[in-house]
Amino acid sequence: MEDFVELRKVTKERKMRLIMDFIPNHTGKQSQWFSKSQKKEGKYTDYYIWTTCDPQTYRHDLVIHMVIGRGAWTYDDTRKECYFHQLESDKPDLNLRSADVRQELESILRFWLDKGVDGFHVQDFQHLYEDEVLGNGTLVNRKTDSEHKDLNRIRTSDNLNYPKLLKAWKTVLESYNTKPGREKALIVTAKDDLNTTMEYFDAGVTIVRVTPLSDSGASFAERIETKLKDANSKRIGWMYGDKYSSRLTNSLVGPVQIKALLTLQATLPGAPFNYYGNEIGMTDHPTLSAPNKYRTPMQ
Repeated sequence: MEDFVELRKVTKERKMRLIMDFIPNHTGKQSQWFSKSQKKEGKYTDYYIWTTCDPQTYRHDLVIHMVIGRGAWTYDDTRKECYFHQLESDKPDLNLRSADVRQELESILRFWLDKGVDGFHVQDFQHLYEDEVLGNGTLVNRKTDSEHKDLNRIRTSDNLNYPKLLKAWKTVLESYNTKPGREKALIVTAKDDLNTTMEYFDAGVTIVRVTPLSDSGASFAERIETKLKDANSKRIGWMYGDKYSSRLTNSLVGPVQIKALLTLQATLPGAPFNYYGNEIGMTDHPTLSAPNKYRTPMQ
């Protein structure tokens, strides 16, 4: 915390804004919340997504970890049930359908706002709510590649709860606005479609960050064009990659194409977001496996 206080002091002196990543999707498995949920202690019983399951099928050594937006189940020896996680098994998903969880998250926002941060960025916001059937015993077997695709159908996207959640967080941030030009920012990374982007703007989001290089059917040029037609195009954040994806140098052919994309990003309406190193043509580590190969120190 001393390091953070010093960082906030220096950024204020240099008239810089400090935006923090806010990760409401999961906690670590060592969290006190998870420990209490394992033991079904009071309100913490439903802080995570649990269901009855066959311990032989969902033992930890059989779980195949999915990319974010899918997920898997892992059997817990303490609670004798399975918990849901979109990432590795040591990152259990929070149950945002719980009012207690939502209140805890708002308390976390207020804690950091009291420390002087200027706003938050929420990644993969569309994955925060799981389908309600998850808690009713619907399990998906993950043992073969052919079954991996079935995991997508247990997710809900653009749930009606999302705008409500964003508006609640926006209300918290607005209570800390001190004067015009000092508003607290709420930035989200959204699925690459116009309807989702518009819903987030309507809910009061400051900037919607998009990744136009992602595979989503339309061509790169078409995705850029669609975003530019949005009346809120000046509030788009353009992002070519992050800690989950290969760097531009490894995913594109040659420095000319990279320079063209970076020039486009810098001149479009809106805000450019660069995952460190992309702006200098940094490469993935040649021998490390994903995702570590994307996360090496600045070259």
